[in-house]
Amino acid sequence: SHMLPSNRSECPEGSGARVPMMQTKAAPEPPRPFFGQTSPSKLPSRHGSLAGDGIERNEQLRPLLIVCHEDLTCIDRYQTEVLRPKFDGVLYFPTATGFTRWLFAQERGDVLPRCLLLTGWREAQPCVAAIAAARCGDSGSLRVDAKRPALRELQGQGQGATGGVCVAVGNLMVLASAGRQQQAAVEWAVEGSKTAGFPIHVASSDEEAYECLAWLAREMTVKITRASV
Repeated sequence: SHMLPSNRSECPEGSGARVPMMQTKAAPEPPRPFFGQTSPSKLPSRHGSLAGDGIERNEQLRPLLIVCHEDLTCIDRYQTEVLRPKFDGVLYFPTATGFTRWLFAQERGDVLPRCLLLTGWREAQPCVAAIAAARCGDSGSLRVDAKRPALRELQGQGQGATGGVCVAVGNLMVLASAGRQQQAAVEWAVEGSKTAGFPIHVASSDEEAYECLAWLAREMTVKITRASV
């Protein structure tokens, strides 16, 4: 089997490990959206590589993969020999409610997004609603949740690509079944990207998701590492 022993952190409702967020004065430049129609390997890198910077592989800072999906087996499918080394770890939430509670406890504002979120179609919209609420500072549109912490105070006035503040998450990949669900996800992703403040990517198979996640992880690694030096 190509699966490795899991190093995931499973977070029950209302809990979630704090993820150290790096502050930066530069707003993130999101990568191009991917809708499962063009191979990510054929898309040009927007941030180049770290080879010319003289940064060794063991000095590179990798993003954190967050999985929010009702299917627990989903997280193990994405800990392959190819993908696992590209991330600093995996954080799992079975529902969007748990993800929202975690997100609200993270720093926001003048921070560099270091997390890549992977969701199912069912979890995608409430997760984006939570991201939008964290960016604008208004949770009034979210479902009432007595266990959800209050948003943290802004760190500076870091502006995202479409306005609002930056939050822990900087990329979203949605897993959707091929056919009507994929089409619905692609159509929603266009407007959803505006709400989230960064492109939303849609994949209809594990193979598509593997390739796009690897591409996104590489792009985020370059950006995060360069921001730290």
